[in-house]
Amino acid sequence: MGSDEIAIGWPSVGEGEGVDGEGSRRLSNTPRLSKKPRPQVKPKLSTTTPKLPLLKPKFPQVKPKLLYVCTGNAARSVMAAVITRHRSDLFEVKGAGTHVIEGCPMGMRTRQSLASLGMSDPTHRSTQLTQYNANWADLIITMAPDHVAYVRRVLPEYAPKTVTLKRFVKEFPVAQTSSPANSSANGALTRSSRSSSLQNWLQEQVKQMELDKATLETWEEIADPASGELPDFLETLGEINQLVDEFLAQFSSNK
Repeated sequence: MGSDEIAIGWPSVGEGEGVDGEGSRRLSNTPRLSKKPRPQVKPKLSTTTPKLPLLKPKFPQVKPKLLYVCTGNAARSVMAAVITRHRSDLFEVKGAGTHVIEGCPMGMRTRQSLASLGMSDPTHRSTQLTQYNANWADLIITMAPDHVAYVRRVLPEYAPKTVTLKRFVKEFPVAQTSSPANSSANGALTRSSRSSSLQNWLQEQVKQMELDKATLETWEEIADPASGELPDFLETLGEINQLVDEFLAQFSSNK
Protein backbone atom coordinates (compact mmCIF):
# COMPACT_ATOMS: atom_id res chain seq x y z
CA MET A 1 0.00 0.00 0.00
CA GLY A 2 1.33 3.45 -0.97
CA SER A 3 1.33 6.70 0.90
CA ASP A 4 -1.50 8.06 -1.34
CA GLU A 5 -3.82 5.32 -0.08
CA ILE A 6 -3.18 6.35 3.48
CA ALA A 7 -4.03 9.99 2.62
CA ILE A 8 -7.33 8.90 0.93
CA GLY A 9 -8.37 6.90 4.05
CA TRP A 10 -8.18 9.94 6.35
CA PRO A 11 -9.89 13.26 5.87
CA SER A 12 -7.67 16.25 5.63
CA VAL A 13 -6.96 18.25 8.70
CA GLY A 14 -8.43 21.70 8.58
CA GLU A 15 -6.90 24.91 9.83
CA GLY A 16 -6.91 25.12 13.53
CA GLU A 17 -7.65 21.41 13.89
CA GLY A 18 -5.48 18.97 15.67
CA VAL A 19 -3.87 15.82 14.41
CA ASP A 20 -6.78 13.72 15.64
CA GLY A 21 -9.04 14.60 12.69
CA GLU A 22 -12.78 14.45 13.47
CA GLY A 23 -12.15 14.26 17.14
CA SER A 24 -10.18 17.47 16.88
CA ARG A 25 -12.99 19.14 14.96
CA ARG A 26 -15.53 18.20 17.66
CA LEU A 27 -13.28 19.59 20.40
CA SER A 28 -12.60 22.75 18.43
CA ASN A 29 -16.34 23.40 18.13
CA THR A 30 -16.82 23.00 21.89
CA PRO A 31 -16.83 26.38 23.66
CA ARG A 32 -13.99 26.80 26.07
CA LEU A 33 -14.80 27.32 29.78
CA SER A 34 -13.28 30.44 31.24
CA LYS A 35 -12.70 31.09 34.96
CA LYS A 36 -14.96 33.82 36.20
CA PRO A 37 -13.42 36.12 38.81
CA ARG A 38 -14.85 35.68 42.32
CA PRO A 39 -16.96 38.57 43.44
CA GLN A 40 -15.22 40.86 45.93
CA VAL A 41 -17.01 40.79 49.27
CA LYS A 42 -16.43 43.94 51.23
CA PRO A 43 -16.28 43.42 55.03
CA LYS A 44 -19.04 45.06 56.96
CA LEU A 45 -17.68 47.73 59.24
CA SER A 46 -19.30 47.97 62.66
CA THR A 47 -20.31 51.43 63.71
CA THR A 48 -20.38 50.45 67.39
CA THR A 49 -17.43 49.82 69.75
CA PRO A 50 -17.35 46.20 70.98
CA LYS A 51 -17.68 45.71 74.74
CA LEU A 52 -14.58 44.09 76.22
CA PRO A 53 -14.65 42.15 79.51
CA LEU A 54 -13.20 43.92 82.52
CA LEU A 55 -9.70 42.68 83.27
CA LYS A 56 -8.80 41.71 86.81
CA PRO A 57 -5.42 42.81 88.20
CA LYS A 58 -2.66 40.40 87.24
CA PHE A 59 -1.22 40.45 90.74
CA PRO A 60 -3.59 39.94 93.69
CA GLN A 61 -3.46 42.14 96.74
CA VAL A 62 -0.72 40.93 99.09
CA LYS A 63 -1.54 40.63 102.80
CA PRO A 64 0.62 39.53 105.73
CA LYS A 65 0.03 35.86 106.56
CA LEU A 66 -0.64 34.80 110.16
CA LEU A 67 -0.53 31.20 111.38
CA TYR A 68 -2.01 30.59 114.85
CA VAL A 69 -0.72 27.43 116.52
CA CYS A 70 -1.82 25.44 119.56
CA THR A 71 -1.64 21.71 120.37
CA GLY A 72 -4.61 20.12 118.61
CA ASN A 73 -5.87 23.00 116.44
CA ALA A 74 -9.20 22.47 118.15
CA ALA A 75 -9.69 25.32 120.62
CA ARG A 76 -7.13 28.10 121.28
CA SER A 77 -5.72 28.54 117.77
CA VAL A 78 -9.23 28.22 116.34
CA MET A 79 -10.53 30.97 118.61
CA ALA A 80 -7.64 33.30 117.73
CA ALA A 81 -8.01 32.69 113.98
CA VAL A 82 -11.79 33.20 113.93
CA ILE A 83 -11.62 36.38 116.01
CA THR A 84 -8.86 37.83 113.81
CA ARG A 85 -10.82 37.14 110.60
CA HIS A 86 -13.92 38.77 112.06
CA ARG A 87 -12.12 41.86 113.35
CA SER A 88 -9.72 42.68 110.51
CA ASP A 89 -9.22 42.25 106.77
CA LEU A 90 -5.54 43.20 106.85
CA PHE A 91 -4.31 39.60 107.16
CA GLU A 92 -4.61 36.15 105.69
CA VAL A 93 -5.17 33.82 108.63
CA LYS A 94 -4.79 30.07 109.14
CA GLY A 95 -4.50 27.75 112.12
CA ALA A 96 -2.52 24.60 112.91
CA GLY A 97 -1.49 22.35 115.78
CA THR A 98 1.66 20.58 116.94
CA HIS A 99 -0.11 17.24 117.62
CA VAL A 100 -3.22 17.01 115.48
CA ILE A 101 -5.78 14.46 114.35
CA GLU A 102 -6.19 15.78 110.82
CA GLY A 103 -9.51 16.87 109.36
CA CYS A 104 -11.65 17.20 112.50
CA PRO A 105 -14.24 20.01 112.80
CA MET A 106 -14.09 22.23 115.86
CA GLY A 107 -15.52 20.76 119.05
CA MET A 108 -18.91 21.66 120.47
CA ARG A 109 -17.56 23.77 123.37
CA THR A 110 -15.29 25.78 121.08
CA ARG A 111 -18.23 26.36 118.76
CA GLN A 112 -20.49 27.42 121.65
CA SER A 113 -17.83 29.76 123.02
CA LEU A 114 -17.40 31.53 119.69
CA ALA A 115 -21.17 31.75 119.31
CA SER A 116 -21.23 33.87 122.47
CA LEU A 117 -19.34 36.50 120.44
CA GLY A 118 -21.57 36.01 117.41
CA MET A 119 -18.78 34.23 115.50
CA SER A 120 -18.43 30.84 113.79
CA ASP A 121 -16.38 28.88 111.27
CA PRO A 122 -18.30 25.83 110.01
CA THR A 123 -15.57 25.06 107.45
CA HIS A 124 -12.80 24.59 110.04
CA ARG A 125 -10.83 21.33 109.86
CA SER A 126 -7.88 20.61 112.13
CA THR A 127 -4.47 20.86 110.44
CA GLN A 128 -1.03 19.65 111.46
CA LEU A 129 1.81 22.15 111.64
CA THR A 130 4.21 21.27 108.83
CA GLN A 131 7.04 22.79 106.87
CA TYR A 132 4.51 23.78 104.20
CA ASN A 133 2.23 25.97 106.34
CA ALA A 134 5.16 27.23 108.43
CA ASN A 135 6.83 28.43 105.22
CA TRP A 136 3.55 30.03 104.10
CA ALA A 137 3.34 32.24 107.19
CA ASP A 138 4.97 35.62 107.73
CA LEU A 139 4.41 35.19 111.47
CA ILE A 140 3.68 32.06 113.53
CA ILE A 141 1.77 32.96 116.70
CA THR A 142 1.50 30.25 119.34
CA MET A 143 -0.62 29.88 122.47
CA ALA A 144 2.12 28.59 124.79
CA PRO A 145 5.92 28.45 125.09
CA ASP A 146 5.78 24.68 124.53
CA HIS A 147 4.62 25.35 120.97
CA VAL A 148 7.57 27.67 120.35
CA ALA A 149 9.88 24.98 121.74
CA TYR A 150 8.31 22.48 119.33
CA VAL A 151 9.06 24.73 116.34
CA ARG A 152 12.63 25.27 117.51
CA ARG A 153 13.10 21.53 117.79
CA VAL A 154 11.21 20.21 114.75
CA LEU A 155 11.21 23.17 112.33
CA PRO A 156 14.19 25.26 113.50
CA GLU A 157 14.44 27.30 110.29
CA TYR A 158 11.11 28.93 111.21
CA ALA A 159 11.99 29.76 114.82
CA PRO A 160 12.97 33.38 113.94
CA LYS A 161 9.34 34.13 113.08
CA THR A 162 7.65 32.12 115.86
CA VAL A 163 6.39 33.75 119.06
CA THR A 164 3.66 33.37 121.67
CA LEU A 165 0.70 35.70 121.38
CA LYS A 166 1.37 37.15 124.84
CA ARG A 167 5.03 37.91 124.13
CA PHE A 168 4.26 39.47 120.77
CA VAL A 169 1.65 41.81 122.26
CA LYS A 170 4.03 42.75 125.08
CA GLU A 171 7.28 43.18 123.13
CA PHE A 172 6.39 44.05 119.55
CA PRO A 173 8.34 47.25 118.80
CA VAL A 174 5.45 49.22 117.36
CA ALA A 175 6.17 52.20 119.63
CA GLN A 176 9.53 52.71 117.91
CA THR A 177 8.32 52.27 114.33
CA SER A 178 4.83 53.15 113.21
CA SER A 179 2.99 50.58 111.11
CA PRO A 180 2.27 51.53 107.47
CA ALA A 181 -1.35 50.65 108.20
CA ASN A 182 -1.44 53.52 110.70
CA SER A 183 0.25 56.11 108.50
CA SER A 184 0.18 57.29 104.91
CA ALA A 185 2.21 59.60 102.73
CA ASN A 186 0.09 62.75 102.47
CA GLY A 187 -2.92 60.58 103.32
CA ALA A 188 -2.83 58.97 99.88
CA LEU A 189 -1.65 55.43 100.64
CA THR A 190 -4.09 53.05 98.94
CA ARG A 191 -5.37 49.89 100.55
CA SER A 192 -3.47 47.71 98.05
CA SER A 193 -0.13 49.45 98.61
CA ARG A 194 -0.81 49.59 102.34
CA SER A 195 -1.28 45.82 102.53
CA SER A 196 1.79 45.14 100.40
CA SER A 197 4.03 47.44 102.44
CA LEU A 198 2.54 46.14 105.68
CA GLN A 199 3.72 42.62 104.84
CA ASN A 200 7.28 43.81 104.20
CA TRP A 201 7.25 45.99 107.28
CA LEU A 202 6.00 43.16 109.51
CA GLN A 203 8.66 40.78 108.19
CA GLU A 204 11.37 43.34 108.95
CA GLN A 205 10.06 44.05 112.46
CA VAL A 206 9.84 40.33 113.29
CA LYS A 207 13.40 39.84 112.07
CA GLN A 208 14.60 42.61 114.38
CA MET A 209 12.92 40.96 117.40
CA GLU A 210 15.32 37.94 117.17
CA LEU A 211 12.57 35.64 118.39
CA ASP A 212 14.68 32.49 118.11
CA LYS A 213 16.92 33.84 120.91
CA ALA A 214 14.10 34.74 123.34
CA THR A 215 14.01 32.86 126.65
CA LEU A 216 10.69 31.06 126.98
CA GLU A 217 8.80 31.83 130.19
CA THR A 218 5.73 30.43 131.95
CA TRP A 219 3.79 33.73 131.85
CA GLU A 220 3.47 33.34 128.07
CA GLU A 221 1.01 30.44 128.29
CA ILE A 222 -2.70 30.68 127.57
CA ALA A 223 -4.39 27.84 129.46
CA ASP A 224 -5.66 24.94 127.37
CA PRO A 225 -9.38 24.42 128.14
CA ALA A 226 -9.47 20.99 126.45
CA SER A 227 -10.13 19.00 129.64
CA GLY A 228 -12.57 21.55 131.08
CA GLU A 229 -16.20 22.46 130.67
CA LEU A 230 -17.86 25.35 128.83
CA PRO A 231 -16.98 27.96 131.52
CA ASP A 232 -13.30 27.07 131.04
CA PHE A 233 -13.61 27.55 127.29
CA LEU A 234 -15.34 30.89 127.81
CA GLU A 235 -12.55 32.03 130.14
CA THR A 236 -9.89 31.10 127.58
CA LEU A 237 -11.92 32.78 124.84
CA GLY A 238 -12.10 35.98 126.89
CA GLU A 239 -8.31 36.04 127.32
CA ILE A 240 -7.63 35.36 123.63
CA ASN A 241 -10.24 37.91 122.60
CA GLN A 242 -8.49 40.63 124.60
CA LEU A 243 -5.02 39.67 123.33
CA VAL A 244 -6.15 39.60 119.69
CA ASP A 245 -7.72 43.05 120.12
CA GLU A 246 -4.40 44.36 121.50
CA PHE A 247 -2.57 42.69 118.63
CA LEU A 248 -4.83 44.20 115.97
CA ALA A 249 -4.73 47.63 117.59
CA GLN A 250 -1.09 47.84 116.52
CA PHE A 251 -2.08 47.36 112.87
CA SER A 252 -5.46 49.10 112.78
CA SER A 253 -6.15 51.61 110.03
CA ASN A 254 -8.81 54.07 109.03
CA LYS A 255 -10.58 52.39 106.11
